[in-house]
Amino acid sequence: MNLFRKWATNEGLAKPAPELAASAGPQGSVAQFRPSTASLSGSGIQDVHSALREFSILLHNKRLYHHSHPKNLDSLNQAYENLQRLAQNMNGFEIRVEREAIVVPKLSEAPVPDPKNELRHLALDLQLAGVQTLVVLRQFHIGELDTLAQLLRASLLKSDESSKNNRSAWWTAKLLEFGVEGIQVNTQTDRKVDTVLASLIAALVAFGGNSPNENADAPILAPTADSLATVLRLIARLTPPLESARGLSPEEAARAIHAALAEADRNTVHLLLSAISQHAPKEAEAPQPYLLRLSEQIILEFMNAEFSAGTLLPQEVGKQLRTLGEVLVSSGGYSGPHSSQHLSSLAQVWADERHREKLLERFWMHLPPREKSQTLRGPDVWCVPVSAIRSALSQLAESGGDAPRREARNFLLNYTRRLEVSDAAVRRGVAVGLVVVDRRNDRHRSVRGRNVRTRGL
Repeated sequence: MNLFRKWATNEGLAKPAPELAASAGPQGSVAQFRPSTASLSGSGIQDVHSALREFSILLHNKRLYHHSHPKNLDSLNQAYENLQRLAQNMNGFEIRVEREAIVVPKLSEAPVPDPKNELRHLALDLQLAGVQTLVVLRQFHIGELDTLAQLLRASLLKSDESSKNNRSAWWTAKLLEFGVEGIQVNTQTDRKVDTVLASLIAALVAFGGNSPNENADAPILAPTADSLATVLRLIARLTPPLESARGLSPEEAARAIHAALAEADRNTVHLLLSAISQHAPKEAEAPQPYLLRLSEQIILEFMNAEFSAGTLLPQEVGKQLRTLGEVLVSSGGYSGPHSSQHLSSLAQVWADERHREKLLERFWMHLPPREKSQTLRGPDVWCVPVSAIRSALSQLAESGGDAPRREARNFLLNYTRRLEVSDAAVRRGVAVGLVVVDRRNDRHRSVRGRNVRTRGL
């Protein structure tokens, strides 16, 4: 779930309980823009993508056709065959919904590649239905898959009513009522959580967790920039006591953590807990890497929601990222008696300009295709990093067909036209970007020429 997505208030989303264990031009062939080989590739990811696409088609047909319609039955069989194959080969198939994307933990913590935006709608449907995790066991059968699809349809049709209830409890009760044992929804999987992180989360729950009378699955309101800044300040203040290099005793670290929490208001702590519930620690993940990853996630989600809503303009993306990063740096100072440096490890990372540049690339890389395409066709294309532009061209070239290639050429032509703007800094940036793209094209052409000569010999 995207914690910072601006849902309407009647679309309550479930969230798990807080317990956790210059001369260059566009004349080159677009076919030369081929994506580099990623670690997340191969038949495994293709099978997963195919199964999830069939599952999405099943849910779509459930809403369009009667239960006994041939299209419904056909899509049910197709989805079952694909999911059963995955469940057998992977000894159980688990997915997790994150930031309008789907993650398969057994393959990678990165979202499943979705170049054609086919899985985004599935992720949104699952979010609206209150599904955070979905586990398909090896022994599941087609009847259970049919029941799951019907329950998802009912949950989406009755979103107003179900938003008032505890979604996790609703799913548990419904699956039990219909005797579904081979499919689990929103169940906590066993993972080893770092003991220090576990203690920190327990302290957060004690300071800002839900009281028994509060609805843990009430709709999450999108935070403002000010409320996000308070969360980032709290994360920055929690980092120094968790660093073993500081030489603090456990008692001193505990007192520092409690002092930071005591100065934070309840809403800030509760918002941080919500973010932790959406982005749980990985297996045996240490506190410092986790808090860094958490800060990156919540900043990217906030900026993505603001950009999609039109309140964050393309030329302001880099400035917004620097502003939020400065919050972590300014709040991450340490002046204790055992300090050997003035900044915590988290603040040091965020003070590095290279880290911010990489995070800016991640923002544009993972932006939904519609928003990215609008920017690449517009006058603010100069704001987009060259790596993100090349990634978009690669996806269009890989999809094949004349229309995507024409769109890629239009992107390049639009980018080249930025050489005519009055701002000298923009012209220099675009010229450098075109040179980088042209050099990579030369490498592709040289490799292709060597291959042709080899085949000729």
